Amino acid sequence: MASWRRRRFKTCGGWRAGASRYWDLYDREQIHLPATYHRPENAPDEAIHNWGELRAYAGIPPKGPLSDEQARTLIHGYYACVSYTDAQVGKVAE
Repeated sequence: MASWRRRRFKTCGGWRAGASRYWDLYDREQIHLPATYHRPENAPDEAIHNWGELRAYAGIPPKGPLSDEQARTLIHGYYACVSYTDAQVGKVAE
């Protein structure tokens, strides 16, 4: 029963990624689209997500597929964001 008193809960927040340092960790030429990126043949419309939130950003077409280059840019940004977040969690955990 007393062990719960020794536990600690930490929380933190973030508001932006850490510039090019984390972006530069990844080579765009090495980022490949997943085999499942393109719409499967004969897939029903109901099975395809329209990326509603994503469509609100600049440079994203209002409908239709993204170009392969746009998809790679988004994946690149995701990798950089995860690396930044991992680094921040490491700082909090220290």
